Amino acid sequence: MESLTNLGLRRNKLEFLNPTIGKLGKLTVLWLSHNRLRVVPEAVGQCSKLQQLIVHHNYLTCLPRSIGALTCLKELRVDDNKLSHLPPEIGALSKLSFLDCAHNQLKTLPPTIGWIEELEYLSLAQNQLTHLPVEIGHLFALTKLFLNDNKISGIPAEIGSLQRLCLVRLSNNKLTSLPMEMMNLAALGHLDVSGNELIVDTLPTDFAKAMRERKVKVLGVRGF
Repeated sequence: MESLTNLGLRRNKLEFLNPTIGKLGKLTVLWLSHNRLRVVPEAVGQCSKLQQLIVHHNYLTCLPRSIGALTCLKELRVDDNKLSHLPPEIGALSKLSFLDCAHNQLKTLPPTIGWIEELEYLSLAQNQLTHLPVEIGHLFALTKLFLNDNKISGIPAEIGSLQRLCLVRLSNNKLTSLPMEMMNLAALGHLDVSGNELIVDTLPTDFAKAMRERKVKVLGVRGF
């Protein structure tokens, strides 16, 4: 068992994961989706070679702080749980490129999320976020950002630093304006802000003109 590299336990009605999981030091893939787990044991942090941790569709209310020890992790899926927060240690996941936290109960994000330098895909859709930390502007590798169906009232200007960002979904929030720095998103091709209170007159000067000239598909702005 200690030589096991891939472990799939999805759809088994599991309510408990034995801490002996930490003895699987060669494990690279761990699938725990569609179970009844409420916690992931701290011992998972001992699986130092883990590259994929898939725990979506469970009943998790938090993640173990030891998750920061999984420095080889590339994909983390915790969507469709009951997470109220993310541990600050998540910022130690320097190899992480895919993070899906959609459909949880997140109200805030730790500033350390900005330390995940290789993150390309980030979904925080369908949570209870009201704002974003300015550190999100440090995610220079990010290409896709999903923030739809939250309670966000403003976007930090630092988002303009994300030069690889090509898709941004901000639909169904509480936005009344966008930062002018979003005009700096050179790779942007799709911007969805439907379900907000945005009209052309509340956008930064020349924003609409810049989006049209660059043929960015903008959804949800009245008068655009």
